[in-house]
Amino acid sequence: MDGGRAEAYCVLAVSYADRANWSALEALLSSAAQAVPEDAAPYYRAADRLLTSGREPARSERYLRAYLARDPEGNQPTAAEAHWKLGLALRAQGREAEAAREWRTALQLDPESPAARELKSSRTASAADVSNSAQPRAAN
Repeated sequence: MDGGRAEAYCVLAVSYADRANWSALEALLSSAAQAVPEDAAPYYRAADRLLTSGREPARSERYLRAYLARDPEGNQPTAAEAHWKLGLALRAQGREAEAAREWRTALQLDPESPAARELKSSRTASAADVSNSAQPRAAN
């Protein structure tokens, strides 16, 4: 494995998340943070896999917060995508109001974010959130 490239850490992070090998995943993410401190993509990839599989939403939350603590590198998921996913992790923990806040942040960063769909279905979304997310955006 090329220790200076985040991609290899991403592949292993997904593999460990799939196998629920938490100690190996935590050790890998710690190593990745040391080897490629500017790129937190392994945190995002692990969180995304956990969310997709419907497991460990609190762990996903922690990983997404670590990802959001840095600016996304190159072609990595955007901050808007991470806020959307963080909202999903929070909703999975029953924290609807916090989830709605993350989705609003995602929409501020990217008006086309799938977070609009989540806000529409959220019990805690205000009427203004729903109507604002449904309005077409002006082209620049």
